[in-house]
Amino acid sequence: MLEDERQRHLCTAEERDATLQEHENYLRSNNGAKFELQEDKRSLLKLLEDERQFKGQAFVLLEDERRLKTRALEERDAAERERESALRSCDEARLLLQGYEEREAELVRRLEAV
Repeated sequence: MLEDERQRHLCTAEERDATLQEHENYLRSNNGAKFELQEDKRSLLKLLEDERQFKGQAFVLLEDERRLKTRALEERDAAERERESALRSCDEARLLLQGYEEREAELVRRLEAV
């Protein structure tokens, strides 16, 4: 009977040791998983920060592009105005030349008539 009682206590102690070992293994693996999760969290935070920086740079580039397009349009409009002004000046010069040629022709006819 004492032997049975001793055996029962030994089995209980062995079961307790096995249970404690299981809990210890679980805690170790859980701590490892927590560490991995923290590393994943750090990586995700770094990616988010990189994305914020990328979006900021993209915004700056888009603003630069918008300004350059606006400037190019303004310069194109100014060049078009200058071209139109030059064409008007050429037309005016052509009309003046035509007037001078007509006047010259008139003077030549008068001289020939004399």
